[in-house]
Amino acid sequence: MVLFQGYDLAGAIQYVDGFWTALKVNDATFKARIAAFEGRASAYIWDGLRLARRKGSRDMGLYYTISTIIQSSNAWLQFYALNSLLESPLYTLWGPALIHDLMRGDDWQVTGHFPRITHCDFNRRRPASVQVNSAFTVTTAFARK
Repeated sequence: MVLFQGYDLAGAIQYVDGFWTALKVNDATFKARIAAFEGRASAYIWDGLRLARRKGSRDMGLYYTISTIIQSSNAWLQFYALNSLLESPLYTLWGPALIHDLMRGDDWQVTGHFPRITHCDFNRRRPASVQVNSAFTVTTAFARK
């Protein structure tokens, strides 16, 4: 599992279980430790690790892969919806093509994709000072039909 996830969950569970068992044997130390950890996240981490061991933590990599696939398909569906709403004649999938153009460094005058949100710097004059302010402005797209 360490090879796939980068975290030795099985080793952590064994360590916590051994530590937990050692604390249970010595009652005075156990009560002192529980009092010290009360209200902190470590008690929740111990319970979570023990629960993960009982519930089959070997599937954690599978759950991560499934959630990554779901999130990626959600992003592609949103790109597809954006393309169908904008009806761009230049690209079949507007979102990924725009990201590709940005990564290549193509200017908007070449690609024809005018920025929808721009960063504007302006001077604001007040008595005895001139302040430079920055703002994000949204450029509305006017679609003629």
